[in-house]
Amino acid sequence: MNQVRVSILWKFFAITGVVFLIITAFLTHYLLSQEQENLLKHARQQMSLVARVTSLAISGDDISRSLQENSVRTPEYERIASIIRQQHQIFSQGEENFKITRISVLIPGKQKAKVFYTTKIPFRFLEDAPQYTEVIRVKERNDVQFREDYSEYNKVYYSAFAPVYDGQHRVVAVLRVDINKENIFASSTGFLPRFGFYAAFALLLSFLISFLLSRLVTAPINRFVDFVNRVSEGNYQLRFEYRTFDEMEKVGYALNVMLEKLEGLIETEADRDRLQKQITGLLRIVSAAADGDFTVSAEVTADTL
Repeated sequence: MNQVRVSILWKFFAITGVVFLIITAFLTHYLLSQEQENLLKHARQQMSLVARVTSLAISGDDISRSLQENSVRTPEYERIASIIRQQHQIFSQGEENFKITRISVLIPGKQKAKVFYTTKIPFRFLEDAPQYTEVIRVKERNDVQFREDYSEYNKVYYSAFAPVYDGQHRVVAVLRVDINKENIFASSTGFLPRFGFYAAFALLLSFLISFLLSRLVTAPINRFVDFVNRVSEGNYQLRFEYRTFDEMEKVGYALNVMLEKLEGLIETEADRDRLQKQITGLLRIVSAAADGDFTVSAEVTADTL
């Protein structure tokens, strides 16, 4: 059965390719995490700015008077609604801003908060709303609070909560600014598309490195193969000259030692054959003389016999 041979280039490519893909996966995850963190940071800054500016633009006294009237038909309520709609429109424009999902004014309660106003229509005046712990913290700390990556009505939101003060600097309401999670990460590409782009570049770089490595390895091997082919033709006097000060030089040295031993062995066999031929000739002459033929003669040479 024929065995499939894989060149050293593809072996190097398989090893370096796997390593590069693993590195690319970690790099993609890191870059994606950094990009998402920057988007979240920008979203927090925008929500905080909208919450602070809008909470300062509306009057807590207007909210208190509207609550006393228990009606949305008061001038104070219309004034608050107009300011919030303007802020919502202003901060949702521009390429650098995220689209604000809604801006709401909440009235904290003992168990639940009440919706005083929200840009998400329709709504009922003073309808129940979830009173998250951030609403309570706003009253306690008098500062902007954030709630992130939470689900409400089958949507995932990031929100900022800011206090709304009356004339006596009392917190009478909490302004809530919401951004849908999809709006924050809409400009961010997913893991797989980004990984595919980086992986293509990584595999190309891996192939180039594998090609260079294979050339470095196969170049001396090809010299060995060419040298062995020349020796196989009977040129046992050849010696392999290769100075690299590495393992390849050790192989060349071992090859030269083998050739020296092989050449010595071949010379010994030739001498033995020549001596055997001379002994055979001497025995022939001695045998003829023993038979009475003294006319035979032997050539005297400066050899062993």
